[in-house]
Amino acid sequence: MSLLTSSELFAAYNDLLGNWNVLIKRINAKGGEDFMQSTPFTPEEINQLITLCHPDKHDGKKLAVEMTQKLLERRS
Repeated sequence: MSLLTSSELFAAYNDLLGNWNVLIKRINAKGGEDFMQSTPFTPEEINQLITLCHPDKHDGKKLAVEMTQKLLERRS
């Protein structure tokens, strides 16, 4: 197993950030919070959302913590 270079890590981060932005645009286009409350996500989709917004990927920002907590509640 080889370690990733800093440029590979940066590219991976940018890919995740791009996915996050696409997801947020999709959610906002469908009504934001109403969409989150009414649309059933599969367990796999919830896990993907948790991966994208986890606080570890966003320097522990309050919003990332709150959203991850909400997703964890929906997963159970």
